[in-house]
Amino acid sequence: MKYTGKWWDNPQRNEDERRVASFMYKTLIGIFVTLGMLFLMVGCSTQKHGLSGAYKNISTEEFSFIGTDIYYNGELCAQLGAVEVAYDDNKIVREITYIMVDERFDNVALGVLKYVRERKPSWEVEVELKKELNSL
Repeated sequence: MKYTGKWWDNPQRNEDERRVASFMYKTLIGIFVTLGMLFLMVGCSTQKHGLSGAYKNISTEEFSFIGTDIYYNGELCAQLGAVEVAYDDNKIVREITYIMVDERFDNVALGVLKYVRERKPSWEVEVELKKELNSL
């Protein structure tokens, strides 16, 4: 191995020591680059708009659309309340709000949320519940 002036290529080392030191240096650089890329990929994850584990196990088979209304097992459960356009984080976002028609359907609100998100994944979806809170 030709002497290059690098720290691992010290002229007092024999050929084998220089080769091992050079290999170790390149291996450490490779590990640091790999870890940096891994941290960068995890930190820049774009999973913000996907369906998260919060409602992964919620079924949407019982829901259906007729016009803009959502039906649960053939019964009206949510109506379109508002469609909004907003400027958020330097981008235009669309929001849609559904209002539950009766508080007995409040327990399927996450199903409504998932049902709409499956059809409009780029939209932000809100579901307004009917039950009033008397206290927190």
